Amino acid sequence: MKTGKRLWVLAGLALVAAACSDSTSPIEESGFDPVATDNRTDAVLTTIDGNQALQSLSVLGGALPNFAATKLLNVTLPLHRSETIDGPSFSRRGDLIRDAAPEFSSSSPLVLLPADVLGRTFVFNLQTNAYEVDTTRTGAPADGVRFILYAVDPVLGQVVTPLTEIGHVDLIDKSAPGVNSVQILAVVGEVTVLDYTASGSISILDPSVTFSAVGFLNDGTNQVNFSISITATQSGQLTLDYELSVPSQNFSVNIGIDGDTSGAQITVTITDGSDTVVISATQDAQERGSGTVSFNGSVVVRFEDQPDGSTTFTDADGNDLTQEQINALKDIVDFVEEVFDSFDDLLEPACLVFSSCSQA
Repeated sequence: MKTGKRLWVLAGLALVAAACSDSTSPIEESGFDPVATDNRTDAVLTTIDGNQALQSLSVLGGALPNFAATKLLNVTLPLHRSETIDGPSFSRRGDLIRDAAPEFSSSSPLVLLPADVLGRTFVFNLQTNAYEVDTTRTGAPADGVRFILYAVDPVLGQVVTPLTEIGHVDLIDKSAPGVNSVQILAVVGEVTVLDYTASGSISILDPSVTFSAVGFLNDGTNQVNFSISITATQSGQLTLDYELSVPSQNFSVNIGIDGDTSGAQITVTITDGSDTVVISATQDAQERGSGTVSFNGSVVVRFEDQPDGSTTFTDADGNDLTQEQINALKDIVDFVEEVFDSFDDLLEPACLVFSSCSQA
């Protein structure tokens, strides 16, 4: 069962043959404007797209040394549309979590960064395609390490040559007894463009793995706060909560997933000032789904997968939507899919906890 499909039965919106109506629809009467909501979510994602530290780390993340702290960085790094298959997109997050999980046992101390690299600065080597210590560099935190960031082509997913330094990212050990955590602090020019604390742990009594991150990113103009929590259990349960918010604009998007091998419940809540849009969807093991879109507590859209593979969409009164409404709703759903590119691997919690399964 693929979460890409599970995540959005709404992805079939573009295929719906909806008839346009000249009369005022219940959606319009409710005050819900799919186009305006689409524009707002796109603005938030554009801020993420413009973050140079994310662009650089998406391409060069795989070249970082194999430390527990760098694994935690790659697992919890915020996502954006310009990620490529070579970077830590969610299509690879299952592999990254599977690799990192065994190291984050809450029952034993964990060395996130080896002692001999503390206070060191790493630079990228084009010949070895890896980061290496540069003993001539200074400025790295005494309780962490520094990696120089370079300009990349986010479309091609390649580092620009010759290498062009744009800033740096520091990984600072913030662990305490029973808590393994690292602060990720990225600076480009004079601006702190990324600052968050990531944690990872494994529960032994009720076998599960949890990764979380809380912080903000900034494109130099707008700040987006974010938090993410992913928990997978031995019994096959996956719980995920992800929130992006722009406090200055009173705007936020929250995405929640609660599922297992038998199905999933997905809820997306978009808050824009005093207005709230909630997309609720359920899907079974056969990847058939249904759900609703609500605006300020009232259902304005219903959707349901059909046996022939199509998906029907109507307003609250059973009328077809206009094509413009369908296109806007599709873009809103694409926003979610772009943030969570693929959760196929993450639906194998036992693999994540025990690192014992082959790649899906």
